[in-house]
Amino acid sequence: MIDTGKLNFDALTDIVFDVQRREGYRFELDDIAEIIRYTVRKADLNHKDADYVPLLFENELRDHVMRERINEMGRRNLCATPVCTALA
Repeated sequence: MIDTGKLNFDALTDIVFDVQRREGYRFELDDIAEIIRYTVRKADLNHKDADYVPLLFENELRDHVMRERINEMGRRNLCATPVCTALA
């Protein structure tokens, strides 16, 4: 099991800022916390150590942004149909 005390949270913070800058996206604090928990669990299940977490964390952040953008497009497409106007 990964010892979260060995994680470099300064490096993880830098990764968050870097992904936000590159993607033009602002993460909510709750989302960051959940993504860190998910990343640690995923690394642990794949028998990786704490050194692997920053690499995986960056990828999970980018995946989160992509999912949010896909969901937003889906919501926009839904509102362009009669279903959305029926819900209003």
